[in-house]
Amino acid sequence: MNPGEILTISCAENSQTASATCRANGRFFGNPNLCTGCNRHELRLKGSKYQMEDWQTISYVGAKEGAQFSVESVLTGSKRDPVKNCQEFDHDTQLVLTVISGSDSASNIVAPLSCGNQEIHIISHEEHPTHCEDISFG
Repeated sequence: MNPGEILTISCAENSQTASATCRANGRFFGNPNLCTGCNRHELRLKGSKYQMEDWQTISYVGAKEGAQFSVESVLTGSKRDPVKNCQEFDHDTQLVLTVISGSDSASNIVAPLSCGNQEIHIISHEEHPTHCEDISFG
């Protein structure tokens, strides 16, 4: 799947799991993994120096229970760097919003944020029940 494409996830009748790695419009949207129920997570972020409209509020649909979000720093240009442009601004790191959910032990990138020239904090997190069936990203 290429950035900008729309991905629809559907769960077969009586299915308990569905899995997909999704990119839409250049943003990573994670891994919905339970067909029986999900939560829509609405996160508000604030940067210590500035904030951008595209990451000030982030919506993520994923596992109903146990989602833990954090802001992590990844090395600019590394395999985990979704943007790969912070070196152009003389920064060695890219900040990303990540989630660990369910039985996952590794974090998944939800969205790129800014270069590592500031701190970004999650200032609020709301959860709203939703179904994982027929979720479209884009």
